[in-house]
Amino acid sequence: MPRRRVQRPALASSGAANPPVAPNRLIDVARAYRPPLFHLRPCDVLIPVVVLLLLTAPALFTSRGFVDDWVNHLWLTWRQSREIRATGIPTLFLNADPIGVFYPNFLFYGGTLYAVGGYLMVLTGSPVAVFVGILTAAFCAAYGGMLWISRQAGVVGVAAHIPSIIVVTGAYYLSLAYGRGSWPELIATSAIPVLVAASLRSVSSGPSPGPVIALGLATIFWSGSHNISLAWGSIFLGCLAAALLLAWAPRLTVQHLRRMAFVAGVLVSGIMLNGWFLLPDITYSLRTGVAHVPGIATALSDPFSRLSIVFDPFRPRASSNSYLRSHFTELPVLVIAWALIASGLLWRATWRVELRRLLLLLVLLIGGLLVLLLDENVWKRVPAALAHIQFTFRLQTYIVMAIAGVVAVLLGKLAEEGSGSVRHRSLSVSLALVILFGLALGCWQVWNSDAGYYPGSPAFLKNRSMVLRYPSGTPPSWYVYALLGSFRDASAPVVATQGAIHLDPDAITGDRTTQTVSIPAGVGPVGSNIAAPPQIVTVRGLKVAGRTNDGYMAFLRPSGGQRTVRLTVMSARTPAMRLAPIVTLLGLLGFVGAVIASAITAHRRRGDEAIRTTTAASGIL
Repeated sequence: MPRRRVQRPALASSGAANPPVAPNRLIDVARAYRPPLFHLRPCDVLIPVVVLLLLTAPALFTSRGFVDDWVNHLWLTWRQSREIRATGIPTLFLNADPIGVFYPNFLFYGGTLYAVGGYLMVLTGSPVAVFVGILTAAFCAAYGGMLWISRQAGVVGVAAHIPSIIVVTGAYYLSLAYGRGSWPELIATSAIPVLVAASLRSVSSGPSPGPVIALGLATIFWSGSHNISLAWGSIFLGCLAAALLLAWAPRLTVQHLRRMAFVAGVLVSGIMLNGWFLLPDITYSLRTGVAHVPGIATALSDPFSRLSIVFDPFRPRASSNSYLRSHFTELPVLVIAWALIASGLLWRATWRVELRRLLLLLVLLIGGLLVLLLDENVWKRVPAALAHIQFTFRLQTYIVMAIAGVVAVLLGKLAEEGSGSVRHRSLSVSLALVILFGLALGCWQVWNSDAGYYPGSPAFLKNRSMVLRYPSGTPPSWYVYALLGSFRDASAPVVATQGAIHLDPDAITGDRTTQTVSIPAGVGPVGSNIAAPPQIVTVRGLKVAGRTNDGYMAFLRPSGGQRTVRLTVMSARTPAMRLAPIVTLLGLLGFVGAVIASAITAHRRRGDEAIRTTTAASGIL
């Protein structure tokens, strides 16, 4: 006999009555209350394993470094692991020549991601394996999150995997993983599907420990890995939440609103867990050099946002530049064409009003993002606080996710029709061919993504482990942030200096150092290699005079003409720096409390469901 399929709406009414159930159907009722994620079939294991192995094979089975940024992030994570091994806790600063000392890299960029990677490297002793493992986990998160969303949209069988494959084979997504090497952005954006899926599950069926833990972890990595992804991810998630609310507004109950408040609390707790670096990051980021560069780097953004590139069904190289040659930004044009055709064919069918409304709102969201992607003139009207996206092609992440969402809605509607109609078979076969074509393009891209900033980069990047030979200075893959700015100070007044004092990076452990430094001959202020703003580090032994033209701290010379000075540099005790660990502790308490509360409410729900089931089966109701 065919298996009975239980369909659950994305936002089910909490007050729906349960039909009478015969005693011999109790096991089916129990299965009906299980989350859709656990209705696994062989295809639910085989398909993701094959797809993810195909796409992560170059990282898993070769020693390549792909592009300079890829190995730079490996090196940064390894440097954080060395600090953790020495002190037991992560640092906010990077100390290496020629960058300088107390360079606030981990304060302004991906603090939690590098810290988690650092701890795992200490525990395993395998830096490269940890780095590649986190990259692979990001692919799994993006795939699993979209699969979870598809299941909740009513898509079953092999078809439920299609939105996941659309996301992980996206040209820009694979560029993040390989040709562009933006590891933190990959991790942050890969967490978004899990965040959305866990939120929908918690609102529709009530909080339970599994989805709440998934929601909390996804929020931590989304908000603790990449600042721009946090900013624009918030905008995307806000628009998506508004679309869902507008679509289902008539069906929402008070219980749904309470669950939404609970989900919001988990989101806030997850963000607060990153407060140890995120609070000073937000407080002092406008004082850095990177805050004063143009919001969009047109020299890098324009070639990849042209209409002829974005809507090319293949994956041509938009640039022959040694670095940019492996950067791909084509949208899944054939998927878009299929979605338009399927929408036209299915539009006259009987739709639930909520799904029809959601489909229109998702299309509107995609249209708005496409305008921002293709027309940089629109950015002149965008508030300055939101214009710091650097590259408009970053919006492709959210466009592709929204396209995958549209496909999930259409597949859910297609599943309602059954598989007997010619329309169903035609749409299913055509979409399968489109997905296989996209997967083939993705496989080609990941094996053709070697690039480099410098002429010698390709040779150096053949062995990614070479960056682990640089414990004190930067590796050859490191580059100067001439175009994109840096995290050095841009707020203190620039003063003319003669000579500079030099603190030894190797002598610094943790967030404090005391060293005897030589004062060079000359008159007037003296420069240094201290790269942090005075709001982030405190210096004792010399008085701060301002900053050099390169953003390093400058000091007044000792009044007595001393040639050596005992200098102490430490993490500042400003309000933001003091409150940061407290915010993290409060976030941790809130997250743990949410998990416990979800366990209690889930237990009560199961008890209520068991009572209703037993009562119905005995014929009392």
